[in-house]
Amino acid sequence: MIAGLRRIHEMLQQTRARWGAKWCVVVLLMPPALFGIWYGGVRAAFVVGLAVLLCMLAGIVPRVVAREPFEWFHPGAIITGLLLGLTLSVDTPIYMIIVGALVAEIAGKYHFPGLGRNLFNPAALGRTAVALLEFVDPSAYGAPSADVVSGASALFKEAGGNIRPAMLDLFMGWHPGAIGETSEFVLIPMFILMLGYVVLKRHAALAMIAAVPLAALAFPAPPEIIGHAPWALDPLVYLFASNTLLLATFFLTDPVTTPNSRMGAILFGAGAGAIGVAARRYTSIPGPEMYIVLLMNALTPWLDRLFLRESSTVTTVASEPLPGPDDADHDPDMPSAGQIPRITSTARLGAFAVYQEIVARGNRQEVVEEIRASQLSGCGGARFPVHRKWEGLLAQPGHRILIANGQEGEPETFKDRYLMQHHPQLVMEGIAIAAWTLEVDEVIIVTSAHSPASQRAMQHALEAFLQHPASRSVPPPSVVVGSPYYICGEETALIEFLETGRGEPRLRPPLPIERGLRGNPTLVQNVETLSWLPSILHHGAGWFRGDSGGYQLVSLSGAVRQPGVYEVATGTPLSDILKSCGGLPMDQEPTAVAVGGPSGGFLPLDRISVPFAPRPLRDAGTMMGTGAIRVLGDNDNLVEEALAAAEFFRSESCGRCTPCRVGTSELVRLWRRIADGEGTTEDLAQLHEVAHVLKSTSTCGLGVVAASRILSVLEHWPDQVAVVSPEAVL
Repeated sequence: MIAGLRRIHEMLQQTRARWGAKWCVVVLLMPPALFGIWYGGVRAAFVVGLAVLLCMLAGIVPRVVAREPFEWFHPGAIITGLLLGLTLSVDTPIYMIIVGALVAEIAGKYHFPGLGRNLFNPAALGRTAVALLEFVDPSAYGAPSADVVSGASALFKEAGGNIRPAMLDLFMGWHPGAIGETSEFVLIPMFILMLGYVVLKRHAALAMIAAVPLAALAFPAPPEIIGHAPWALDPLVYLFASNTLLLATFFLTDPVTTPNSRMGAILFGAGAGAIGVAARRYTSIPGPEMYIVLLMNALTPWLDRLFLRESSTVTTVASEPLPGPDDADHDPDMPSAGQIPRITSTARLGAFAVYQEIVARGNRQEVVEEIRASQLSGCGGARFPVHRKWEGLLAQPGHRILIANGQEGEPETFKDRYLMQHHPQLVMEGIAIAAWTLEVDEVIIVTSAHSPASQRAMQHALEAFLQHPASRSVPPPSVVVGSPYYICGEETALIEFLETGRGEPRLRPPLPIERGLRGNPTLVQNVETLSWLPSILHHGAGWFRGDSGGYQLVSLSGAVRQPGVYEVATGTPLSDILKSCGGLPMDQEPTAVAVGGPSGGFLPLDRISVPFAPRPLRDAGTMMGTGAIRVLGDNDNLVEEALAAAEFFRSESCGRCTPCRVGTSELVRLWRRIADGEGTTEDLAQLHEVAHVLKSTSTCGLGVVAASRILSVLEHWPDQVAVVSPEAVL
């Protein structure tokens, strides 16, 4: 029995992981839709089908007109159409369905510039538009209809004079109402499956379910029943005869328009339930809960600012009195050693000399051509060709923005902080060159929240630049402190943080160079990438490209004699890179090399001759990433190191996409069981499944690489992982 339930549980988890959250919601909406169609007949099928079709078309047509890619069957549009159709009655006129669908899919999914997302639940907004039309034109229905605004007919006295509903009627669906709110026997299983397997924002739904009967008990009865039947005072009847379950299950679990913190979600749900009871008890507004959902949606940004750990304000450092560069302290966790002669080769020319020379020549296209010829790639991890991003930005009209990304929140990586602390004028010169070449209207320099020394050094470099005559050729940059969280190193998450204080990656398209910060074309470029510009443009593309395909900086740490930042040519064997830092310490025996930070895997010692280049490293089972290389000695436990990496990604997940939000937690749970010697072969199989789903369906790269170190341990050191059969556990 227990084994059978466990298998069903695992089957549901795997199904949810394969299908993804949105398609699971579509599936869970089908039973109430089919029951409503069976009960309401052909007209109900027409209303639901038309709502879905119109929402799909309303999502596709604007993309076709803008020549943007689109999906014919987008699950988000189908969900919106189903929710809209299920909250309508069979008598809803066609023109109201059309208006509701357009409002839901267009106005409801409008991204507010200050938020970077839609504020209101689309289906609730569309349903409210229909409710307003019902209020303005009640004659459109002919005879009085059963609580046309959101169903809940058993509670509405004036809509047909309903008699007191029997509990069996409520559960079986034998009372008239909205199409999807007829049978609690249908809704309750969907509620359990939805909250158990599909969503993590379940706190809002549970809070509303708890708040509704408590509020019905706590609020005093009015002198007379204003607009609803007397049995609205019964908390049990209210809970099951109203639209509480439908709203809590599918509206209050929306990942976008509900709070991201647990306490915020609880207040959101409790507020929706309690205010809804009060509105129905003391007013004659039909179906007020839908309006309450929109009210709570509007409060979501405030609840996030109140309870989320991230600040909603981007703090500048310009207002602080700052010490001189020579007096600036350095990050204690960052090695001070370094050998980077090529990238700093223009320092002898004087401050901003290359930038001044380029501005004097006045040929922006020449700069772009030189960068293209150099084959410079982004050094933030993606290794995307720089010239392609530049050309994409230049093709965009309007207010262009350049963001210098110095977030660098990944463990074992410190090259950008090293540049900002030790060579801030070089960084500032590269930023100025890019800003002038791309004719941007705004420049933002984002420094690491973990590095006050970088913030101070860059502020002093900016002050020095603004005193230079050539600085007038670009808009005055601003230095801001970035987010303390790793996810904001991803360019769209950084843009989201700068707009709203919430570090969440955005879906693409559109790309940031098309629509980025505040809707403007935005180029996000890594600090190291920008720092290479002066030396490339001074010495020429061939000097940088050489025979190997260019150079990059690496952050060397771990069991090496001289940890620090080193300059290496693309394709240099890892073994030669280790020699450049003085080799390995005499008192430790190396066991593995970690390349690419926690995002990359461990390599055994028999593979350290692999060239340090994207494709060879990928073929070896790791990645170049941000150029971090850490040597692990015999004092390091690989299983524990992999667990630490998994815990890091779990804590740093923004929680927006369900695969990452659920998957990173599952990785930690399963790997911890295995690390403690309690893992089974089923745990191991499920771990591989979770890793596959994370890699295939995560919105951004965090989820894609979250299992890298775990998988490398399983591949190269299987003897360190012990599992037993499930039968042995039972």
